[in-house]
Amino acid sequence: MSILKFSQLRGIPTTLFLTLLTLAGCASAPAQRQTTTCSVLKDAILIDTFYHRMWLCEAGQQLAEYRVAIGDGGVPKRNKDDDKTPIGLYPLGDPRVSEGVDCPLCWTPTKKFHKFIPVGYPTPEQRAKGFDGYNIGIHGPWYGTNLLGKVGLGRITTINDWTQGCIAVGSNDEIDSIADWVQQKRISKVFIQ
Repeated sequence: MSILKFSQLRGIPTTLFLTLLTLAGCASAPAQRQTTTCSVLKDAILIDTFYHRMWLCEAGQQLAEYRVAIGDGGVPKRNKDDDKTPIGLYPLGDPRVSEGVDCPLCWTPTKKFHKFIPVGYPTPEQRAKGFDGYNIGIHGPWYGTNLLGKVGLGRITTINDWTQGCIAVGSNDEIDSIADWVQQKRISKVFIQ
């Protein structure tokens, strides 16, 4: 009989893993979580950090769904270097082209995450409580992995959490679609739970 190593579990969806543990009698079922839905938010982006999902909510209806990666420190963010994703309701800034990176082997200038939609973290109330940090946003995959998205493997970049607190989608096409929707519909808020 072989022993399953923890490192072999990386990439297994959390809900599947907990279900297997529960069925094996090794864990109890997780407590029911309180969640917000599109019907409550109306026009916004909704992100569930537990299930690694993002929904575009329009007129109280779910318009689109994306798999996301979050900060590799988990949640909730409090300090700028904790690599955690913030939790709460935040204003959204205007989508913009991501900052560039040096890439000596690239033929054209390269953008680090293609597009970036700023998230207004920390709020003034959070700042008054000592929360700090900046440059939190929703963005595409790291420039070095976008080729995976071009061949239909972009979701690989959202299997594990890897950001420094941002929310990342799996391909440039996905962030383009989200950014276009935010601009066209003038979406001004994101709820991260």
